[in-house]
Amino acid sequence: MPTSMSDPLSFSASIVTPLGRGAVSTWKLRGSAEIWSKLPFETSIPLDPVSQPIGRILFGQWDAEEVLLIRTSENEWELHTHGGRAAACRIEESLKSHGGSIVDW
Repeated sequence: MPTSMSDPLSFSASIVTPLGRGAVSTWKLRGSAEIWSKLPFETSIPLDPVSQPIGRILFGQWDAEEVLLIRTSENEWELHTHGGRAAACRIEESLKSHGGSIVDW
């Protein structure tokens, strides 16, 4: 998943679960820590995704969707959302509207 090294706010995202009926959709997000300043992830208590250790699971909201967010490496996160085509499309549109590049996994 390439990202632009010249723009610290650029990021890429890939859906890694098949589209269609399902309980969960998983997205891989890749970009610098600065991307979280513009993405719509919020927790009920103020937790910055960047300051969390690798492997920490955060529960929160992505726009109106309940999600789990896991930091998997310094510049990669997994976003787990409700499954199904409609939810995946809402997340994809949100990612694109915040400057994300949707790429094949």
